[in-house]
Amino acid sequence: MRRTRIGLKGTYELAKSFLESKGFGERKRSRGRPPTYDTALILTLMVIQNLYAFSFRETLEFSRDVFGEIPALSTFYYRVKTMPTKFISEFTAFVGAKLNKRNGKDSF
Repeated sequence: MRRTRIGLKGTYELAKSFLESKGFGERKRSRGRPPTYDTALILTLMVIQNLYAFSFRETLEFSRDVFGEIPALSTFYYRVKTMPTKFISEFTAFVGAKLNKRNGKDSF
């Protein structure tokens, strides 16, 4: 079986394109403070955490060199825990479809 590596920056680009396809980038909140870190970064960090079986703290330490400014542990934890499960499932399916397309396969 051939494995495809997309890297951390590639995962971030996939997260941005997923959010654009969902129309998430143009949303403006009417109340409260706007988030400091974009949702694409949070999704990317979440993928890193799941792929490498890291804890929240290990994920942030691992990603600091690549992304530079990253959220605090409490911010990352809060954003992950408040993200809808359906949204996370759709993102996982989106990444899987892109990887299958890259490998030249239509399905598993």
